[in-house]
Amino acid sequence: MLEDEFESQVLANAGEIFPGYRAIPFKQTVNSPEFGTAKPDFLIFDQGFRSWWVIEVEMSRHSLAGHVEPQVAALSHATFTDHHIAKVGSFYSEQAEAEQVSSLMRSVQANVLVVVNEPCDHWRGPLRQYDASLISVVPYQSRQGTFIFRQFGSLPGDGTSVLSTIQIRRDISRAIIVDNRSALPFQQQQEIEVLIDDTPTRWRCHFMANTLMLFCLGGRFPFNSSAGNYVLVRLTTGEYAIEKYNPRIVGNKS
Repeated sequence: MLEDEFESQVLANAGEIFPGYRAIPFKQTVNSPEFGTAKPDFLIFDQGFRSWWVIEVEMSRHSLAGHVEPQVAALSHATFTDHHIAKVGSFYSEQAEAEQVSSLMRSVQANVLVVVNEPCDHWRGPLRQYDASLISVVPYQSRQGTFIFRQFGSLPGDGTSVLSTIQIRRDISRAIIVDNRSALPFQQQQEIEVLIDDTPTRWRCHFMANTLMLFCLGGRFPFNSSAGNYVLVRLTTGEYAIEKYNPRIVGNKS
């Protein structure tokens, strides 16, 4: 198969390859200050707007060091501008969904997934240094031109998931702002537990317009407003935690 044909087939069958996600065509150039420019093949978004992935479709005959790694390095550190975010939002007919996808793209750096046309296990180690994942989607075509696929691997679901950046502000007493409103699947005024330095803390959810605020319940407020930047994460145990952020994980806002 030609690469363009394989890419088109992966995108056309994205609903089966990436269940629970919506695929958005995206042939826009993005820039990474350290690694230059790159152009994703398409993007996928969790239907609950809690995570998103940049998809890079590759052929096994491509050079790993000369072609695949430079692309992945740039995509894993790429900045998505207001123009990019507006372009993605235009695919959502509901204004509320467009706002949710915008909030997600601004507050959580995309994961990177490489889709290759046959198993290439020797790619995994080199790609892991960019926090990129790999799956194989092997195409088979009938004499009538119909495609079926054999898939090896799926979207990683067992690791820690970064859900949102967190704002800690002096003008809001005993509360923090969660930038990605869709990060937590809870109701107004619901009380939740969040781990901070492995210690459970209690918070109350408050949704207001496009903002999610968490109010600290009891005890000392666990943050100093000048203490730096944090992210809300979901751990492998399913618990929620607030941690100091990793610059690779959380992207720059435009």
